[in-house]
Amino acid sequence: IVKRMVAHLPVTVVVLALGIAITMVLARQRKTMWGSETVLYYKEGIARQFTGVEAGGEDNLKALPGRLKGTLLSRAPLEKIIKEFNLYQQTVQMEGLVAAVDMFRAKITFKPRSTEEFLIAFEGATPEEARDVTARLADILIEDMNERKKARAKTATDFLENEKKRADEDLE
Repeated sequence: IVKRMVAHLPVTVVVLALGIAITMVLARQRKTMWGSETVLYYKEGIARQFTGVEAGGEDNLKALPGRLKGTLLSRAPLEKIIKEFNLYQQTVQMEGLVAAVDMFRAKITFKPRSTEEFLIAFEGATPEEARDVTARLADILIEDMNERKKARAKTATDFLENEKKRADEDLE
């Protein structure tokens, strides 16, 4: 057994050295990717019973993760971010903005952690790029949430004004 082992030792050493060399070359050629993530917390403003919006309406909390993900991954805001941070320039030049948006979407992660917490992550070429793009993605969702809250607040204000007007009429 020892004679056989010694006879095959040079082949084993050569294969092992070749494997290590190939692994080192591939490791050096691979670009390092940097990840950044943030968590957003969503809280309802005015209780639904006061706004006059039915529980099965568009803004149902169960539908919130899907709506936020759709907002985050929609093409228009992603195109703005690609232009703002000059992402995927080779892809934009060779294949167009739509292909760059598809590549960008593949690097974005959106996960609901609970009904009120959402994780946003992005994988970028540099730590600064990952951080800045993740912050911008969070800003997009925050802006969307604020717009929807403003619309709900207006609905609540209109509803309460109508109720006040009706109560004043009843009082007269």
